[in-house]
Amino acid sequence: MLGRIFLSLFVCAGLLLPGSARAQSDVAFPLVTGPKPAGRGATAKGVVAGLDKAGLTVVRGDILEEAAEELGVAVASAEVAMAAACEYLAVVRLSGRRGRYTAKGTLRRASDGSVVAEIKRKYKGKKKATATGRVIGARFARAIEADRRGRPSDDADVAEVLAPPGARAISPTVDDSDSSMGMRDRRSEDSLAAASPPPPSISNSARGGDRGATAVTERRERKSDTTRPERKAFRFALSGGSRTFSSYSITVGGQPTSHNYSLEPLLALGAHAVFTLPDLGLLAEGDFGFMPVQFQIAVVDDPNRPPLDPTDPGGQFIGAGGNLGWRFDVARFGEASGLAVTPLVGVDYETLLVTDQGEQTVVNSWSTFALGGGVRVALELNRNIAIDLEGEFGAILGFDESPVTTGENGQGFRVGTRARGRYWISDLLGIEIGVAYSLRSVDLEGSGNRSAFSDDPAIVDANVGSEAFDLLAGAVLAF
Repeated sequence: MLGRIFLSLFVCAGLLLPGSARAQSDVAFPLVTGPKPAGRGATAKGVVAGLDKAGLTVVRGDILEEAAEELGVAVASAEVAMAAACEYLAVVRLSGRRGRYTAKGTLRRASDGSVVAEIKRKYKGKKKATATGRVIGARFARAIEADRRGRPSDDADVAEVLAPPGARAISPTVDDSDSSMGMRDRRSEDSLAAASPPPPSISNSARGGDRGATAVTERRERKSDTTRPERKAFRFALSGGSRTFSSYSITVGGQPTSHNYSLEPLLALGAHAVFTLPDLGLLAEGDFGFMPVQFQIAVVDDPNRPPLDPTDPGGQFIGAGGNLGWRFDVARFGEASGLAVTPLVGVDYETLLVTDQGEQTVVNSWSTFALGGGVRVALELNRNIAIDLEGEFGAILGFDESPVTTGENGQGFRVGTRARGRYWISDLLGIEIGVAYSLRSVDLEGSGNRSAFSDDPAIVDANVGSEAFDLLAGAVLAF
């Protein structure tokens, strides 16, 4: 919600401020449309490369889409380019089928929507899409150069008639089909895209310097980041699934005792919340888990021992934890993909609460409190898919048992690993699947008041351990 409010203010400012009062970028370039086999992404990549080679700054993606939504107009409109503080709007549409395609590019002035140039180029096969895009991008760059000089282009390769400032261009369509290429157009598409660089009149330095243009681009990239679900300020997931494996053990000198047990799969519920300061990468998060359990205790009757009551005590595992972290972006692979690493410090608490079994306690209640840290590696494959992998290690600073004890001064460690995958159906709602494994080990001193079975060694200086493996899936929201 806050992101949309800020975007609304940004859009309004873009419409109200005069051109001289705001930093301006060169070209707004929305997504390429047309049949997927024609290579929409490859064409767009080529267009951007052609514009970048000429030193022009390009605004794409979320900034334009969000501005269009706020204004209630199509993303490929001059109003959106104006709101994004761009001087020109470049639109590319693909058509055709069965390996024969046509790319049509239209360049407009954002200030009045007038057409500066139209380019139509035919190509065969998806492999030619990137090269075709480079040609269109290079020709857009030359058209911008000529438009800024207030004269038609004298480049023989650009047959478009360019309009002087303030007037609508007369833009005959140029058909560069392979079948009609003469000696001039038999030059490679790459050589066309590598046309001579623009003169200083359209360089970044002539329009305020590289530093200013870079700053505008960086601000837009940061704003684009905050509109992606993975980079929003708050994320909350509610999941259900199973604790597929859990065990408890008491060992003395490495020898197991009759108090050891493992459980059948249990119903598991979980919640996960993350608060992030997107500009700084700082985050705070919390986890909560709940698993009900019903024990079935079977021991050999002993006339010297009081009976169990009940023999099927109920209980529940409860887990809670929290982390503070600082995310570092290691690499970016595109507008909405990249790799980030987050060092973590945090706390972990887990407890098993069990119904009292009378004078003879077999299944004991226990709890651990650990302090530690870890690292998370986050991979965003695209705007919709993200994967988190993390590992944690902590020192167990507190260990409690009731109603009986196994020893005193419990100290030990906790190890945890986790993987989460998210698929975002929209910017608000997604699906999350997670797996987690945890191991706790506590060394005790002396002996407690826990009863030993006849075949067990004396329970002195024992080790208490527990393991669990959880599998959860559910819904995740981002705000």
